[in-house]
Amino acid sequence: MTSNSAIVFPAAARRAQAERGSARLYDKKIAGGFPDGVTAELAGFMVKHFTTRELSAMADFYGSPEGKSALEKFGPYMGDIMPMLQAEMQHAVEAAQAEKAGNANKPGT
Repeated sequence: MTSNSAIVFPAAARRAQAERGSARLYDKKIAGGFPDGVTAELAGFMVKHFTTRELSAMADFYGSPEGKSALEKFGPYMGDIMPMLQAEMQHAVEAAQAEKAGNANKPGT
């Protein structure tokens, strides 16, 4: 049996297994505090991108003392990096807008 369940099982079976895995992950309170609709949507995206085994491993990790500690630190970590990321995104947007404005004045565009 291969380690990638996506190859072995039909799509419907994969989705059902992944949904069970994402439910287990959410049972570990990773998405705690979100409204039910948002939690369901996040779970759907997890099912789309992660295998059942990956979801199960994440649930195990985030349920462990180390995972709980890492999760508690993630908010402050994001707070530290977000200003830099936002500045980089703003720079990229401004550069793209400047490039687009420059191309708008060129013939054939």
